[in-house]
Amino acid sequence: MRLEAPVEETIEGPRRRFRQARLGIKVVRGLTTVGYRAGRGRERIRPRPSGPRDAATLLAAGAAVGVTGAYFLDPKNGRRRRHAAQGRLVALWSSQEELNDAELANKVRSEIFRDHHTSKGQVNVNSEQGVVYLRGQLRDPEEIRELVKAARGVGGVRGVASLLHTP
Repeated sequence: MRLEAPVEETIEGPRRRFRQARLGIKVVRGLTTVGYRAGRGRERIRPRPSGPRDAATLLAAGAAVGVTGAYFLDPKNGRRRRHAAQGRLVALWSSQEELNDAELANKVRSEIFRDHHTSKGQVNVNSEQGVVYLRGQLRDPEEIRELVKAARGVGGVRGVASLLHTP
């Protein structure tokens, strides 16, 4: 039984571990520069070069932030501008106003009879809680399908109940 290791193993072991560690670093660097993009397969992804283009972008972004801050933090008109901008943002993100039944029926009536002038007097349009009821008598079943489809396409309509029939 030997208690001492040969000299070449004691020297070679740390060198080999160092080479493996160095190789591992290269592999990790290689993995970070090779990637996948949709539709392009495997390709090298290189970092964007820094330079005057990045400095100009940074300068433009800083100027935009400064101008925006000056616009909204103006001592005389800043409060009015902030409230106006807040109102516009709320209007963008809020859902459409719900129409009452009479307004919804008028909206549906004007939309569906825009192209179907012949059937305007033969169809009654009512609305209850967002559901539109179409009542009446038409000659053509295809025209009934078109009216129902047009009524479903009107904003604010939750449902369409067709009580239309042919003679």
